[in-house]
Amino acid sequence: MEEIALNRNKYIYLPKYNQLINREIKDLFLKNSKKLKVEDISINEKVIKSRINKNLNQLIFEITQNCNLRCRYCVYSGVYLYKRNRSQKSLNFETSRKSLNYVYNLIKDRKEKNFVIGFYGGEPLLRFNTIKRITRYSRRLFDGWNLTFSLTTNGTLLSREMINFFINNKFLIDISLDGPSINHDAKRIFRDGKGTFNCIISNLVAIKNMDESYYYKNVQFQAVHSWDLSLKKLFDFFVNNELVKRNNVLLTNVDLQNSDYYKRFPYDRKCLLEEFEIINTIIKKKFINKEKLFPIELEFLAPYRVLFTDLNTRRFSIIFGACLFDSRLFLDSDGNYHICEKINHKFPIGNVDNGLNYKKMVKMAKEFINIFNTRCKNCDVKYLCRRCYAMFGKDGKFEIDDDYCRFSRNSIIKGLEDLIKNKEAGMNTY
Repeated sequence: MEEIALNRNKYIYLPKYNQLINREIKDLFLKNSKKLKVEDISINEKVIKSRINKNLNQLIFEITQNCNLRCRYCVYSGVYLYKRNRSQKSLNFETSRKSLNYVYNLIKDRKEKNFVIGFYGGEPLLRFNTIKRITRYSRRLFDGWNLTFSLTTNGTLLSREMINFFINNKFLIDISLDGPSINHDAKRIFRDGKGTFNCIISNLVAIKNMDESYYYKNVQFQAVHSWDLSLKKLFDFFVNNELVKRNNVLLTNVDLQNSDYYKRFPYDRKCLLEEFEIINTIIKKKFINKEKLFPIELEFLAPYRVLFTDLNTRRFSIIFGACLFDSRLFLDSDGNYHICEKINHKFPIGNVDNGLNYKKMVKMAKEFINIFNTRCKNCDVKYLCRRCYAMFGKDGKFEIDDDYCRFSRNSIIKGLEDLIKNKEAGMNTY
């Protein structure tokens, strides 16, 4: 792994040290610094079970695989390889009850009494009664615990009854909203092709009118950007619209991996980068002038915060950024456990009838590690590459695509160069 020259060779990134430095101090730095070492850790059934007992903090239910929308970029729409399609399958309460009992018995004796129950889909509000039953049973089972309930929804089915229930139970609600109607309605549509923007905005107004404090504290937005649409319009919407400008926003891009999506919706890369630079300049100016940033502006800085943190990491383990199955569990509509809601259904790690399969989990972790010990051994950005099982899960095995590696490396290098520019402009912290 050689050094990477950045910003006209004034700075360099040294992969073996995971450090970004001014080239002028290279000799002094090499003289006084030690190379990184990746620590081996034990991965066996006992270790994984112990970590789950100690660290598991979330159980997410796939309430249904059905949806009332037909979003053009939906991961379950058939445009992505290795992902399931929509179906009529739904989770029954008895299956969820078994899962709650099992998970509770795994963690009941630990001192930390915090836990999250999540509801996912499809569109989970199609089975609102199941959500209510799970919520009420969870409260009885986890008596004395600090329970948090979360819901990911497209926001089109929210009724007054639902809103009251969510307010009374202090739900955290993630609502899909992709910016102004020109952006949002281009991709997030009903079955008849009509846009969903006006329906969602109407429901947001209803939540705010019923409990304004709850609305600003517990409602946040999942904004997906499709590169063929204007990033600047999305940004302006979340900065200027009074209904949404104060709420947290999580911004993601339509995934280009394992899909021909961007062949069907081609984009102008030059235009995309120009819009990004315009937005970055706006945020940079506000940051330097110590003006308050809106949540969407903070979200644009998030990748730099992540990169900044990774650059200051001095110790790595052989799993790098991946988990050891110990932070969350995802239960699908068939009653199978998965690592999380993002990985495809080809990697179950147990079921409600037999519990977790620790032997299989060990095998999966070691297979995942092995691809990095071989494929990524000499990669010059491997310490800055965010990797997880969901990214590389194919048809029952883990593989890394060349396209992913090229895209990831280019994105990391651009991120390093932007980080330097921001720092030179006076943005010294994230």
